[in-house]
Amino acid sequence: MKVLSIEGIKGTGKSTIVTKIQENYFIRKIEKFTKGINNLPYFLTVFREEHKDYFYNADSSLALGFYANFFNRLAEIRESEIVIFERGLLSLPCSGLYGYYTSQEKISFDQYCNVALSLYNLALERYRRLERETLFLIVECTKGTVLDRLRYRAIKKQSDKLFLDKMDSYIHLQRLAEDMSMETLARSNFLRLRNESPQDLEDIVKTAEIMLQEN
Repeated sequence: MKVLSIEGIKGTGKSTIVTKIQENYFIRKIEKFTKGINNLPYFLTVFREEHKDYFYNADSSLALGFYANFFNRLAEIRESEIVIFERGLLSLPCSGLYGYYTSQEKISFDQYCNVALSLYNLALERYRRLERETLFLIVECTKGTVLDRLRYRAIKKQSDKLFLDKMDSYIHLQRLAEDMSMETLARSNFLRLRNESPQDLEDIVKTAEIMLQEN
């Protein structure tokens, strides 16, 4: 098994990158882990029970549906497969921020980050079995570029509007999650790349293909 995980906040061009990679390289895309609680792994059930008093809506604010779907889909990947995630493991902690803000949770943002990262640490431990097989490509852009890409989409999509309003919070938690991932999954490959221009996009796709061939 080989996993290529395209990571980054909204507006960094992950979807376009995945499409371009698939045009040139035979690789199966794992569909986005959309919200929906089903077949919660036991560790998520325990964590929810231990932390439910902190939240009005723990399922949404901790993104338990996203975690469940992510691990359920991992279990379906065949050993011989090469797959790609458009938002994968590293995106899990930030997936609960929409619920945190819309539920107007009673804990502070700093407290929320501590709880969210405690949950993420459990997820990292369960992901260790795949650390040698995973390539994490973290896509980054300036705030101005993200704003330009999302400003019209945010008119119709509430989650994008909230993201733009709270972008600093998303960036902060995402960076904490990335740092924790690099420390825990020391045998995985992590690469940060900028995606500001068509040439950047072309370079990212070429880099991803080289990484897939070499690992």
